[in-house]
Amino acid sequence: EQYQIFSPGNIGGLTIKNRLVRSATAEGSSDENGQFVPGLLDLYRDLAVGGAGMIITGHMAVMPAGQAGHAQTRIWDDSFIDVVAQIAEQIHQADDTCKAIAQLGHRGRQQVAADEIGDCTGPSAVPSPILERTARELTRDEIQEVISSFGNAIARVKKAGFDGVQLH
Repeated sequence: EQYQIFSPGNIGGLTIKNRLVRSATAEGSSDENGQFVPGLLDLYRDLAVGGAGMIITGHMAVMPAGQAGHAQTRIWDDSFIDVVAQIAEQIHQADDTCKAIAQLGHRGRQQVAADEIGDCTGPSAVPSPILERTARELTRDEIQEVISSFGNAIARVKKAGFDGVQLH
């Protein structure tokens, strides 16, 4: 019992075979059409083969206005379901006991370059202590759109075969 890292655990109703979790990252591995660049699926397969109990993907943009960069994985419409399903398939084919978790996100005010995709937005116009910028305050309608986009993205990754989601 001294090595609990190798014992099963639960997160809500999800049982994980061990406590080895690959945390989310920002792979930046999609092309301009949202397709994966070579090597990304191999990464997920290798992590599953390596014994992880749960793998959390890099953050996937839930709406175009929330995309963090041109190479970010997308899940803002149904056309991306088959693309992201490849990740869940790679993980489950490599180890059917490994859980595939999709991290879903919206860039918000965490936009570094002013000439990146879209404008820097947030729930309020508060300067970022890290980025030294002030976000444009979202309207109530825009906030509702973000909320709906997260809900729709959750439904899409479920269709794509993921075992759960993590919100960024």
